Amino acid sequence: MTAGAGIGDTRSVMIADAPVKSASAGLVLNGRVVGAPAAEQVVRQAPPHSEPIERRTGSKRFGPIQVGGGAMSARARWAPAMGCGGAAGEISRATARLDRVTLNGDLVRVPGNFSSLSSTALSGRGSDANSVASATVSTSRIELAGGEIRIHVLRAPILRVSMNTSEGGEVRYQPAVIEVSGPGVPRTRLDTVRDKVDITVSDIGTAAESAVVPVLPSRGSLLPSIPGLPAPSGETHGRAPVLESGSTKAIVRVSLGAVRQARKGHSLAARVTALRVTMVHAADSDGRRGRAGYEPSAVVARLGFGVLEAAAVAPEPRKAPGGSGVRGETLPVTGPRVAPMVITGAGLLVGGALAVLLGARRRRRNS
Repeated sequence: MTAGAGIGDTRSVMIADAPVKSASAGLVLNGRVVGAPAAEQVVRQAPPHSEPIERRTGSKRFGPIQVGGGAMSARARWAPAMGCGGAAGEISRATARLDRVTLNGDLVRVPGNFSSLSSTALSGRGSDANSVASATVSTSRIELAGGEIRIHVLRAPILRVSMNTSEGGEVRYQPAVIEVSGPGVPRTRLDTVRDKVDITVSDIGTAAESAVVPVLPSRGSLLPSIPGLPAPSGETHGRAPVLESGSTKAIVRVSLGAVRQARKGHSLAARVTALRVTMVHAADSDGRRGRAGYEPSAVVARLGFGVLEAAAVAPEPRKAPGGSGVRGETLPVTGPRVAPMVITGAGLLVGGALAVLLGARRRRRNS
């Protein structure tokens, strides 16, 4: 998955030994479009803020992306007792809700409510305290290729990462359950990671070529980051479906992504794209399909719905003079006794997809 811009992005973080110990942010668009207004956002940090903030948003257009009205909220709290595992509960939370989202007109459409949520929390007390990071996105329906494919989301994906100094960390992932259908498309249920279905539809070239403005990644994060986190390996899409030479159709592959995770000491990070969509159509439209030197099909877009990331970190135990490890309650005062954590939960990833769309459009113009 190419990193890009996120629609309906929510981010939360808790870092017990940093000046900003708890923070959250909700964004309509985590990215930028040249010539378009800046996307609305809400941010909370603790200390000093303690009261949550909520803001309603109106309809906006960002180049090829159209979003309806909605709301964002951010909450961050901190108390000294949290730094030594003396208090438990939710630390930060961010939400984003949009009433509808469209990309390139009819290429991708979320006609109803779309929401994203991320949170950080502490569970347990003292040296048994766990840091917990969670992320989820939800909607009821997604339409692709002008409504030829309809995806009904029966169960939302949830990613949860926890870490404990003495017992280690854990990644839990509940995959989405979806039902794929459409005019002439048999109902197909996907409920296990790596499940997939390929669907042949009418040519999507017109919709694919409608993007004329690139969506760029954000220039930087709104929230503090934790240095040295392990990076999960990139997701692999496998070989894209291939159309036969001379075809006027297109293929859309819908699949459920698998969790990637990485561990380093007492750091644990996980990433998953809950629902992945790959669109391919005939590479050329000028009668040269099938000739030597031309591919019979080309990837038009790779989109990700429910791009979830979470990480939890616990401090490394300090070595006692005799060389034996010591438990969390005797950590040096310069380090936190509970786990720092960070989480990002992005909604619909679009930046990489639009780069492919624009690239394909330019190649056809120059051929």
